[in-house]
Order: sequence, then structure tokens, then C-alpha cells
Amino acid sequence: MDKPKHAAHVDAAAMDDRRNAAAIEAAEIEDRRKSIDDRRLLPRTKTLKGAQILWRTGAAVIWPTGAPVKCVIRNLTATGAKIEVHSPVPQEFDLLLDCDKSRRSCRVIWRNRNQIGVVFVLAPR
Repeated sequence: MDKPKHAAHVDAAAMDDRRNAAAIEAAEIEDRRKSIDDRRLLPRTKTLKGAQILWRTGAAVIWPTGAPVKCVIRNLTATGAKIEVHSPVPQEFDLLLDCDKSRRSCRVIWRNRNQIGVVFVLAPR
């Protein structure tokens, strides 16, 4: 028996349906990613700024080496930052930027390996 001539057409249509379904699924995933970003009040600015983490008393955070904890600010907004740090840090601290010596009081809102997310709790000094 020969296959009907329209069988190839049906297979192509089924393939198109699968492609369309995959595209819709990818779009839904992308929308979920956008909704996470939409929770931020302000857009982030990627940076590569050096900084130091200070205790609220003004003394540099000292860890086993006896040196202040150096860190790198990876992104920054008016309300917070993502910081790369390779030493333990307290839940609340002051962040002293190397470039302009500005100081911001911070509270850690998330931790992930060698990165932390902070929210600024007071106006810049």
C-alpha cells in the first residue's frame, strides 16, 4: 500500500505545531524572567568599583589576616548593590567606596557564595 500524498503535509503541520508550542513555552519562560527583574524599583548599573566593608564603629572589618575586607561592587542602584566579597561579613555594615570615599550604611538581603546583595539603609555620607 502506498502512503497517502497528504501524509507529508500532515507531518509538516504537526512539526509546525510543535515549533509554535516550543516558541510559546520559551516566551512564557522569558516573561517569568522579566517579572523577577520588574520587582526592582530602579534599573541596575553594572560596575567594577573597589570598596571596603567597615563595621558601624568606623573600624575596618578585620578577619583572620588582620587586613580590612576588600570587595568589588558588581552592580549599583540608588537603593542597593551586588557586592563580590571573599570573606565573611556582618549582617549590617558600612560600605566605603574607594573611588570617591563615599560611605553607605548597608544591610545584607541575600548571600550567595562569594556575592551578597545589600540594601542601603541611610542616605549617603
